[in-house]
Amino acid sequence: MTFKLILFIFCFYNCGIIDAQTCDILILTNGTEIESKVEEIRINEIAYRKCDNPLGPLYVIEKEKIFMIKYKNGTKEVISQVIETSKEDPVSQKNISNKKEHSFLDFSMSIGNSGFSGADNNNYGTYGYYSDSFISTSKSFGVSLRFGNKWMLNEISTFYQLGLQTNWIRLRAGLSKETKSYSQGNINYHQNRVLDITFLNLGIVNRFKIGSNYGIQVNINFGPNYFARDGGGYDSGFGLIINPEIKFEFKKLYLCYDYSTSLINIYRQNNFNNPFIINNKFQHVSNISIGVNF
Repeated sequence: MTFKLILFIFCFYNCGIIDAQTCDILILTNGTEIESKVEEIRINEIAYRKCDNPLGPLYVIEKEKIFMIKYKNGTKEVISQVIETSKEDPVSQKNISNKKEHSFLDFSMSIGNSGFSGADNNNYGTYGYYSDSFISTSKSFGVSLRFGNKWMLNEISTFYQLGLQTNWIRLRAGLSKETKSYSQGNINYHQNRVLDITFLNLGIVNRFKIGSNYGIQVNINFGPNYFARDGGGYDSGFGLIINPEIKFEFKKLYLCYDYSTSLINIYRQNNFNNPFIINNKFQHVSNISIGVNF
């Protein structure tokens, strides 16, 4: 009798071990455990079948919902960190690296330079008014505010993610110092107020993840812009802009450096009696921004 009891306990114990070892266990971030057979680990998902039905349907669950996998051989693999929610500090607790769409707003300080050529028709000489060609160069300093949206596509790898963005509007206001060198040898200096507006600029986002809270973006944007300036005459015009940028991310915050170059058709009028003169203006601006994703 004693021998039969010992044999029964031994068989029951070993059968339990065998059953336990035939299953993988998915531990979800909410504490739920799923006995399963893991079939495939994908970039964003894990495919599995239920342990008690290994030939049954294939189930798929997002990685961000799984904390750990305990494999049947005893090894463990952490899939995602459990994030403790806090009402006191939601910004520091929330990781936005996997968010598909978000808006961004940034404030920047900028320095720039520009140049264009043209002609003034209001110069007066011995034989009356004459046209004098000139070359204008300017250096500027300003501040800007930008608002846009970003749409991240599926991850190409755990390190790299591709996306699209739109800069809905960027307003830049500042001061510039213009130097005009005329063909007759005269040089004039002017202090100007500058307004630069870019709108509906489209961009490509290349995001490189460095851990769960850090990342680097290397992006390029392009689209229309509007330029206006007064001081030594009034300039305004529309043009096209190309704007590469690099962003250093920390959770919701980022530090950005971007460089824009644009070609603008300028309509210049030195005074109300002088007809408009069309010039092609090149403008280059460097910006350093601090921004937030939301």
